[in-house]
Amino acid sequence: MSFAAFTQNLTPVTSGAQIFSYYRAGLRKDAAAAADRPLIILIHGYPQTHLMWRDFVHLLPTEWDLFIADLPGYGNSIKAVDPASSYPFSKRAMAKDILEAADQVHKGSKKVIAYGHDRGARVSYTMALTFPDRVVGAALLDIVPTVWQWHNMNPQTDHKETLIYFHWVYLAAPRPIPETMISHDPRWYFNTLLSGYTKDKPDSAKPSWITDLVEPHCDPERGPARVAAGCEDYRAGATFDIQHDRESGIDPTKPQSPVFNIPVLVLASAGLRNRHDVDGIWGSLVPEGKFRSYQVDNAGHFFVNEQPEEVARRTKAWLGEFFPETDQSLSHSIDQAEVQL
Repeated sequence: MSFAAFTQNLTPVTSGAQIFSYYRAGLRKDAAAAADRPLIILIHGYPQTHLMWRDFVHLLPTEWDLFIADLPGYGNSIKAVDPASSYPFSKRAMAKDILEAADQVHKGSKKVIAYGHDRGARVSYTMALTFPDRVVGAALLDIVPTVWQWHNMNPQTDHKETLIYFHWVYLAAPRPIPETMISHDPRWYFNTLLSGYTKDKPDSAKPSWITDLVEPHCDPERGPARVAAGCEDYRAGATFDIQHDRESGIDPTKPQSPVFNIPVLVLASAGLRNRHDVDGIWGSLVPEGKFRSYQVDNAGHFFVNEQPEEVARRTKAWLGEFFPETDQSLSHSIDQAEVQL
């Protein structure tokens, strides 16, 4: 599959970043409905790029407008590191960059559905909290909130979570420790990281999606900047993102109440569910009637690439349930009793 039906863009935004994206306007069966249809923004995670969605986008209904961005500093997007602060790579700052770029490229409805995996899911829920007048739905793939993730990395659990998510601490180390170490052999590092979080943990015969996502980090010209952006992302995750979660009312040390008032879809791997109360955490932050959560089986963390059909099936059912006036042609549906928690 490819992005042949999409337009390619490199969009400057007010932060100084340039956001790379692919954009596709949906097929217009009903002009009035199309004008009101939210834009779906697809946001990848670490250490991926827009390429993670290459097969998945062709499984989504063609009437939806799609905007597929590289995170600032990742892939073909450009964002300089600020020596004084990691704030430009906070999820709040990155959400603003991506939303600004989407506004310049997409000329339709200003309402959006933020749909993200891994770091992209953190940008997505932060976008929903920061721009509640713009975000009408969020899909969050294989995460718990950032402050919850750090909260569970503690000696009371024998640091099991810390060891599994070792790169959270490693990449947040002071400059230029991780950058220098990764640059010694980026291909080995990224192959090891991506393979380690897949279900089958391939050794020699790696799937093409892994190879495609490793190579941008090995580019002699752009690779070092991409590695540095990833490190800044995690440094912001260890500082600003925790602060912003708490400011928004997400705090594992306090009783939780809903902070979102939009439909939220949560898809999680068995691995994440074995380590976190995924439904309990997200369910406390979303009104009961607007929360849908499912497990994606037979896959690891990168289940969009490992099980794209199942992810698309859940996604289409969710879109059909909560945005029916904008999507009447879904051929796949899930029984209403199954989607209710």
